[in-house]
Amino acid sequence: MTKKRFLYIDIINIIATFFVLGLHLSQAFFVTKPDSLVYKQTSIIQIIFIPAVLLFIMISGAMLLDYRKRQSTKVFLQHRFKRVVIPFFIWSVLWYIFDIYWSAVPGPIRHTDPSLNDFIKGLMSNHINNIFWFFYVIIALYLVTPIFAQLALTKKYNLLFGIVCIYFTFNCVINYATGIFKLDVQLDQINQPLLTSSYLGYFIMGYLIHKNYFSRKIENWFILGGLLSLLLTLILNAVRPEIKITSTTGLIVFLYSISLFILIKRLANKINFTDKMVQIITIIVSTNLGVYLMHPAFIKVFDKIFSISQTHKIIGVISIYFQF
Repeated sequence: MTKKRFLYIDIINIIATFFVLGLHLSQAFFVTKPDSLVYKQTSIIQIIFIPAVLLFIMISGAMLLDYRKRQSTKVFLQHRFKRVVIPFFIWSVLWYIFDIYWSAVPGPIRHTDPSLNDFIKGLMSNHINNIFWFFYVIIALYLVTPIFAQLALTKKYNLLFGIVCIYFTFNCVINYATGIFKLDVQLDQINQPLLTSSYLGYFIMGYLIHKNYFSRKIENWFILGGLLSLLLTLILNAVRPEIKITSTTGLIVFLYSISLFILIKRLANKINFTDKMVQIITIIVSTNLGVYLMHPAFIKVFDKIFSISQTHKIIGVISIYFQF
């Protein structure tokens, strides 16, 4: 059975890739003073674009959690290995060679004393190109997908949502609160690795939203919660920039990411796409993995040409994307 194409998923994919470029072209946020204009500009970009990789994880859950309807687990894992693991390894080798001679921000990490042992250590610890952290997360999710896919196959949606609730409770509430309020609480004994780590909550939520598990009323509450979370973050950033509440496993970003996924799905499903539009969208989506793998090199070139001006940075997001 072939997998049906969902254009709203393609639209989210394109937006998520654009968000990644926005995040990585606004790295001045991490090195400038909170009272500077550049900090204020880049902090807004960082806050709005923070769901970037989380949207990718939700897309993966939406498209892959019911793989058992189309293929065996063996075929599923073979496809994931070919499409993700092999490109990840090849590009890790290429970036490691780059790291020997040059540096770039963000991503590549210098290796001035290269060796096979050093490469293996770097690969095992995400110390070659640190924006590749997404691959470590998604590969871990692929490995546990066969377990949760059985629940999808038997339509145990309530149980899947229960798993999301466990993830939400530990990561988005307990761990998040202890981090924000600097509480010295030992949580190792109550965390459940398979249920509360590796962004599993996002992965399953993508699938549940895709399958229309939630009523429109519940989705509206998700949207409201997400937009209020975004507004709260922007306000706090303006009045108390020292408070960092944008953890990708935290409450604020979780709600914002969920709401964004639902909103894009709703809007995209209302558009009457022509065949030409579908063709263009398909072509753009086909380049997104390449954009993710290669864009730090383009950012390095871009930074050599332009100043730190955020106007240039926004132009850079657009121009780097369409280089591919």
